[in-house]
Amino acid sequence: MSISADDAMLARIAEPIGREAPCGRDLREETGADALYPAIRDARSAARAHERSLDDDPQRATGVPEEWRRVETLAVEALVSRTKDIELASWLVEALTRRAGLSGLALGARVIACLVTEFWTRGLYPALEADDPEARTFAVSGLSGMDRDGSLIQPIRKIVLFEMADGRPVTLWEYERARSRAASLAQGEHVPRIADELPSLDQMEAIARGPGQASLAATGRAAEDACAAWSALEAGFAEACRSCEPPAAAPSTSRVGRLLEDIRTAALRYVPRSEPPAAIPGEEDISPSEEIRAESAATWKRGTRGELLDDALDIAMRFRAMEPHSPFSYTLENAVRRARLPLPELLREVVADEASRAEILIRLGIQEQET
Repeated sequence: MSISADDAMLARIAEPIGREAPCGRDLREETGADALYPAIRDARSAARAHERSLDDDPQRATGVPEEWRRVETLAVEALVSRTKDIELASWLVEALTRRAGLSGLALGARVIACLVTEFWTRGLYPALEADDPEARTFAVSGLSGMDRDGSLIQPIRKIVLFEMADGRPVTLWEYERARSRAASLAQGEHVPRIADELPSLDQMEAIARGPGQASLAATGRAAEDACAAWSALEAGFAEACRSCEPPAAAPSTSRVGRLLEDIRTAALRYVPRSEPPAAIPGEEDISPSEEIRAESAATWKRGTRGELLDDALDIAMRFRAMEPHSPFSYTLENAVRRARLPLPELLREVVADEASRAEILIRLGIQEQET
């Protein structure tokens, strides 16, 4: 879809089905050969089964299973003309992400955010239930997952960052594995040889800073857009769930958000920032010490938490280039990664004993969510 086609689809989905029933009807109640909900559900099940078979036999992989295109077509038809339903929109996000990668994920997130903003209090499906706070939002939680990966995690990890010189695509998942191996080696850990033909981190970084930079820059821009759309989705749910009656639980969304941030951060590591530094008035008359202070002040003025963490990663990458065998850059990079983790997830990583971890959470007044 072009951008104009995406906008047109969003506009059509934002239109009420009718004056008296703006959200149409619950398609789960329909029966018969032409019922849309079971048709979409069955197409999704077939698509997921097809994907599992391709995972078992990578030689058969030939792109996106056709069943996902059917999910997309039927879900759009349903959301435009028959119903306003978060579960169907979640299935649409799954299909769009398979077909169009990060731009598809961004579009799907905007569809869900639109439904939440426009129809939350107007009969949006699934209906709110007093005895089940997650009745309306469970499908969105399923996209990201809680203690286990959700349905979008694998497709995001398969996003191609760039290609090696021989045309071999490097996905986010492969890049993360290469980084993990390099970090283990730098810290003196034994890394068993695995015949998986995975390029080394040094080989990947040479391409990322050279011929793969254009592809990585485009992927980074798409990740920025997807991050913004996903953040808007999160904000929409937070506002809607906070103010609704009966109460509703905001969906779990953090895993997708962190992966999108990982892609954005990977692009920032290897793609120079396009915007030039702001000129300082009277720059030619400023002494070196004054110039350093002015540059420092300008940096702190624009430094959000995320930008400061990105700057820390830039420092790590510079050290790695100058001292490739030093563990410092890997330690700093790992510290930044941990800084981005929610506290319960950080504790799961650094406190191995479950009872001790539970005691810490209790003392902090934090109730860890259960799946």
